[in-house]
Amino acid sequence: MEDATDSRRVNRLTSDSILGYWQPHIRYYLLDEGAFPKDELARRETLVALLFRLEQCSEIDDLEDLIDEVISWFRHHPDSENLKRLFTELVTQSIQNMGIVNQIRIPEDLKEIRNMLATRTLEWKRQLVAQGESAGESKGKANMLLRQLRRRFKTLPSHIEERVLKAASDQLDAWMDQLMDATSLDNIFGPTQSH
Repeated sequence: MEDATDSRRVNRLTSDSILGYWQPHIRYYLLDEGAFPKDELARRETLVALLFRLEQCSEIDDLEDLIDEVISWFRHHPDSENLKRLFTELVTQSIQNMGIVNQIRIPEDLKEIRNMLATRTLEWKRQLVAQGESAGESKGKANMLLRQLRRRFKTLPSHIEERVLKAASDQLDAWMDQLMDATSLDNIFGPTQSH
């Protein structure tokens, strides 16, 4: 049986909805992890600061140093095994979010992850540089082809521009070769593509 206080609460909550009584009413404190400057977080030796730094980490070199700090924190707090597993998962997610791991099993131990990063970081950096150079080369080729197409045919339909900008490097080379003898966009992109 309800007392008078509960009745008033039910009446107040149900004024907007008949289900208001069963709606959870939770108070919470919002913490914006992005609002904390990185240098301020680095000065703090708390697990929360490490968590925020992991969430903000975007460079592999920074991640290696950060993992060392996480390992050190757990070395000084050996009774936090459940939290250690959680942080291992957070580190794994940080690595995956950086897009540097392709079909490589990430270890389930922080020290093993740190060792893996130490041995593979140079290889990953080389791959990222090569990918960036390849993307830059394709973009340069696409811009050059668009410039030559505009010079030759004046205006270009937007679907042709989009197609050129999305094309792979070898396709751009083929279109450049075709441009030399083409009398129309149809000679390069086909009749269905230029209409």
